[in-house]
Amino acid sequence: TDGNYKGQAASLLPGTYRTMTEAGGFPNKALSSLQLPAGFRVVLYENENFGGKSYTITESKTGFSISGWNDRTSSIAVYRN
Repeated sequence: TDGNYKGQAASLLPGTYRTMTEAGGFPNKALSSLQLPAGFRVVLYENENFGGKSYTITESKTGFSISGWNDRTSSIAVYRN
């Protein structure tokens, strides 16, 4: 929930999560950093059920303030490349 991988965390398997609750009980619109192993990509969506704008991530991010995605994520998809 916080930058630099601090605060509440959840580990996700590849798959799609229509809400952040489905994503390990993670709070809605609270994602602020993301650790991503090599060979994976994540697509963040601003609305539940994969709606609204999306942002694809292919490497770990210590924060989302530059991209404008801090505390915006409401659904998420995790893919193995």
